[in-house]
Amino acid sequence: MSTRTRLMFAVAVAAGLSAYSTTQASPPTIDGSYDATYGAASSVQTVNTQFGDNQSELDAAYTHIENGKLYVFVSGNLEANFNHMMFFFDTRAGGQNQVRGDNPDVDFNALSAHYAGMKFDTNFSPDYALWYAHDTGNAYVNFSEMNATGGGFAAFVGQVALSGGIGSGNLGGTGGVPAVGFGLNNNNTAGVVAGNGAADQSAAQAVTTGTEFSIDLTALGITSSFNMMIGVNSSGHNFWSNQFLGGLTPPADNLGGANDSVGGTDFSLIDGNQYFTVNYSAPAGHWNNAGNGSWSNSGNWQSNILPNSSDARAYFDTTAGSAARTVTLDLDVQLAYLNFDSAGTYTIQSVNGHTLTIAGNPASPAIEVTSGSHVINAPVILGTTTNIGVATGSSLSFTAPVTSTGITIVKTGGGSATLPQFTNSQSLFLSAGTLGLAQNGAPSNVSKTGNVGFDGGYATPNATLDLSDNDVILTGNSYADITTAIAHARNAGAWNGTGVTSSAAASNVKHNTTIGVMTGAEYATVAVDASNFDGASYSNTDLLVKYTYYGDANFNGKVDGGDYARIDTTFNNEKSAGNISGWVNGDYDYNGKIDGGDYALMDAAFNSQSGTLNKALAFLDGSNPGMNPEGSDSLLLVKEHFDQFGQGYANAFIAAVPEPTTASLLVLGGLGMLNRRRRKA
Repeated sequence: MSTRTRLMFAVAVAAGLSAYSTTQASPPTIDGSYDATYGAASSVQTVNTQFGDNQSELDAAYTHIENGKLYVFVSGNLEANFNHMMFFFDTRAGGQNQVRGDNPDVDFNALSAHYAGMKFDTNFSPDYALWYAHDTGNAYVNFSEMNATGGGFAAFVGQVALSGGIGSGNLGGTGGVPAVGFGLNNNNTAGVVAGNGAADQSAAQAVTTGTEFSIDLTALGITSSFNMMIGVNSSGHNFWSNQFLGGLTPPADNLGGANDSVGGTDFSLIDGNQYFTVNYSAPAGHWNNAGNGSWSNSGNWQSNILPNSSDARAYFDTTAGSAARTVTLDLDVQLAYLNFDSAGTYTIQSVNGHTLTIAGNPASPAIEVTSGSHVINAPVILGTTTNIGVATGSSLSFTAPVTSTGITIVKTGGGSATLPQFTNSQSLFLSAGTLGLAQNGAPSNVSKTGNVGFDGGYATPNATLDLSDNDVILTGNSYADITTAIAHARNAGAWNGTGVTSSAAASNVKHNTTIGVMTGAEYATVAVDASNFDGASYSNTDLLVKYTYYGDANFNGKVDGGDYARIDTTFNNEKSAGNISGWVNGDYDYNGKIDGGDYALMDAAFNSQSGTLNKALAFLDGSNPGMNPEGSDSLLLVKEHFDQFGQGYANAFIAAVPEPTTASLLVLGGLGMLNRRRRKA
């Protein structure tokens, strides 16, 4: 075993001993100074610095895990010229062994613009990156996912004011941005020296000031041992120094870069591993009672491991069989991960208002159903961006309030998850399967969320948002995006596509309901009471989404003369203005214009309200071509619109409702123009 190998083995052992604390000792203070809680170094520098002695040098790295947080202290310096200290974390399967060119944009698109093509060590594929730079006045911290498929989440975390090279503060923690405690003491004068030769590791480990931060384990998807790499790059992200942890083999010059990039760097061709391992295992409890029981009773859990901490994992599986069971939530519980994996239904039932808090992660499920159909009848608080993963053929029902204020909910897996309401969540992103709202039947359950996004986009979404019979206020989407997703799900009235759907409309035997959309500004001009939408406040730029009748142009819950007046006006205006879209104008099938298909949908809904639907169908399918419409406004409209639009109208009307007979469609003519109003031909 070489000297370097023995050194790295010793460092790895030290990391395993020092990284994780099971005691309740005080965690490190984030101030840029070494704290004895860290213990031995996780990695020690092997080579002197060519970025300037006491300017940019990495002397040693220390790690500590406690109370669901990762604490990292890196002794040394970073020059106040916007050089970057880069941290890469390989915490789960996937990641990027070679940096992609489609990473999320942060710090002037740094990862994609300057690192794309760079290869890490063979067994290192980071899932996350965190980095900072500073001048004399502030330190600036950035964060990014590095998903195997590209894209994902990235953000500027925040800045910390510096005075004399020293400063600390708490950053992020809202809008999906991870909460980061950051501290810098940039006044080191010891440690490694200038050059490219072997570092004095004793001197490196004697340094007690540098860079320090804390971050929630869930923000990095950490549930077990993981690998970490630290390096110093230039202000332009385009010239690597020779300072890495794990270190290079001396003598080692700066790795440099080319063409404003370090994308040509291949760490797999460099001797040794430029990463180190942090050993950790999150506490995990498996339900071990074949029947019902209370969460607080440790005897109900395998090995008496009762999961209740910010990094804990709870498993409801077949450890004690596959019978259906109820677990009573008789205390407030906090988890990093919750899993159901049993054919028998587990029900988590709260008593006395006890809550279940989940600290989530967008890239990997924090709430996961591997198999079966399960119920959480307990108030759930989502502590951060939460990925809900439900396997194909499985389901998860939340039947008590889910608090997601300011939180992004990510839905993965081919199964379904159902919530009672969206409560001011920042956004929803659906990758696969269905995320739905439980059928409510009353407008008082209006939901509110920011942006709704789909893997695959709005025109060809890979997942489904099921609003059932609920109304929603969207604060971050365009009308075009949402109505495109509705049209894809509606699929000409079959309601069997992905996108924004309504299971209530799909199962409505009268086929007279749908999802209407208008802007807050439009609603303010047409609503009977524009002071609120289902009792909730709204702005002009919000989208108001309502489960209602085809033809309910003003969202008053019915089809009436005012709705017909509006669609008639728009239809006549199309003669000079061209196609006019918009629900408020009468485009009820979202095809971008007002035509016979919209009138057919509207007339069908109106006739279903009036009790004349079967007569209208008999007239249009040829069963009763001599129907007398006198005395019925709804039937008069059907005759008039058939005369105006012809067989296309009849086909659309019949397709919109369940056909009561098997008679063939007949082309009917000579019904006469009823001249209720004049429209363009």
